[in-house]
Amino acid sequence: MSSKTTNLNLTKPSEDEFYDINVQNENMNIIDREIGGLKQPTYEVSTAMSDLNSGEMITVAFGKIAKAVSTLISHVASKATSSVLGHVKLSDSTSSTSASTAGVAATPKAVKAAYDLANSNTKKIGTTDISGIGDGTVTGAIVNNKEAIEDVSQSLTNVNNSKKTYLNFALPNVAADAKAVCDYINKNYLLGQLSPAYTVEFDVVASNTDWFSGTLSTDLLTLAKGRTVWGFVQQRTSSAENSTLYKYFASGTGGASSVSAIDETISDPMFCESIPGRNQITDLLNVNLSNRNSDINKIHYFGSDNPATAFTNSPYTAGPFYGYRVVRWCSESANTYHLVTVELHEQYPVSGRVWSNTYDINNGTWYGWKCNQGNTFIDVGTVLKGTTTISAGATVTYTATRDCFVNVAAYAHGSGQNTKIYINNVCIFSPYTNNGSDAGLVIVDKTVPLKTGQTIKIENGTYTTSTYAIFAAF
Repeated sequence: MSSKTTNLNLTKPSEDEFYDINVQNENMNIIDREIGGLKQPTYEVSTAMSDLNSGEMITVAFGKIAKAVSTLISHVASKATSSVLGHVKLSDSTSSTSASTAGVAATPKAVKAAYDLANSNTKKIGTTDISGIGDGTVTGAIVNNKEAIEDVSQSLTNVNNSKKTYLNFALPNVAADAKAVCDYINKNYLLGQLSPAYTVEFDVVASNTDWFSGTLSTDLLTLAKGRTVWGFVQQRTSSAENSTLYKYFASGTGGASSVSAIDETISDPMFCESIPGRNQITDLLNVNLSNRNSDINKIHYFGSDNPATAFTNSPYTAGPFYGYRVVRWCSESANTYHLVTVELHEQYPVSGRVWSNTYDINNGTWYGWKCNQGNTFIDVGTVLKGTTTISAGATVTYTATRDCFVNVAAYAHGSGQNTKIYINNVCIFSPYTNNGSDAGLVIVDKTVPLKTGQTIKIENGTYTTSTYAIFAAF
């Protein structure tokens, strides 16, 4: 019985079979077809390059070969750039201006020539020879003088026949303190380092926060028993409005130094320091009644975005409140005073507005805040709503049509006396808490700021009628 071959599936007649020409022809056709496939193979190009493997199908191998050939052809046609792999041309030139797209690369010879040229010029900065400093390079000169430089970026301009030097630099490692800055300049610039400069003017920033501007002078450029250093420095903090002027003095071989603030004052004995941020007052009715010339009675500044919590006895608490305070005295006879008036000269929110409150020394009473608008003083007694009664169980509400200061006074009559008062929906008086059951007494007398649209509500109880009055200063 016939059998089949393994690879081409040809028919193999057995020994006991007769010769059949058709079987022979079919085998020949199979052989011819396979040979034709090898002569003109059909294959699919691989998507990525990979190694050939022994024993794999020839069509698979041809697909891999085709991918490799395609990639090679593309690479041969490419020039190397800063972002693309490709062919490069080597050059010995040290003056070429070719861009990265030209596919030209420097040889080791060109690199060495450029290095030698640069190295030969590092021994001078401008016309100054630094070959004898450190290793003769810029880096070596900096390392050799690190203690004197101390991370300082500075520019020096010699003026006044080299007797005075201007310094402008940063001292990130020096405390933002007038004494520390002056000591640094004394040690590093007034001991002969800038000889023969006996005076330095400077603008520096210390610890990357505060600016210091000033002038220091010395009579000797070396530490000696009689050496002195003196000068002035102004410190400006990160807040541009806050600055302080100091005087500086150092003496002797040890250079012991001191600084002291110079107060900015004027001849008026009632004026107390005009430096913002120093000498501000928080209790606006704090006066010294026993000593008219006390510092607390001099002009003081006040200012806060939240006066309700920052100040005591403030007439204004609705928002930011800034200005200065003046204390005035009224005498019955020489050196005898019985009235003291505190004036608050408002700078914000209403520039020029003045608040006043007078204290009667004889009876120990403050008369209450009054406010001017323009040139005329008006009491917080400009009538908004006159004295009116409210029946038992009734409620009245008033809405402010503009920003103002409101004084509310209410009287309760009858044994119940249970009137309640609300300002902008906040209860400011409850009779059972504040006044008990005593009849016929003032249950509240309060001055508060009221914004446009805010309300005053008076709510009477069920047992009595009440009288109330509402006054406003606009």
